Amino acid sequence: LPAMLLGVWRAGGTYVPVDPGYPAARIAQVLEDAAPVVVLVNGSVTVDVGVPVLHVDDVSDVSDVSEVPEVAGRPVAGDAAYVIYTSGSTGRPKGVVVEHRQVLRLFAATERWFGFTGEDTWVLAHSFAFDVSVWEIW
Repeated sequence: LPAMLLGVWRAGGTYVPVDPGYPAARIAQVLEDAAPVVVLVNGSVTVDVGVPVLHVDDVSDVSDVSEVPEVAGRPVAGDAAYVIYTSGSTGRPKGVVVEHRQVLRLFAATERWFGFTGEDTWVLAHSFAFDVSVWEIW
């Protein structure tokens, strides 16, 4: 997961986490709203979204991604890091764009409290599609 996310960022992209355990209607709504140019999946997850789907655990066949627009570059502070979808408790879920600078601010604000280093180990205790996972992953 971290390698996949870093690859998306390194390619100049923005990721939209979608939990495969969500109801099919929610997954369809998120993907329709987000309008991805490619969908990355692993394991036995299957999606039919009308865009190239890359199974990251089997990259031997990448012919499906030949139509993906080329993007390149390193992300900068104002670039979108990810789009997280709200629970939809007040109606249709909405995508919230989170910029790289906001992710960095999270770590800068909490570093003095916890002092985590590269030697620390965390478990991913929340769904990848839940905002707290960003803190747990990085």
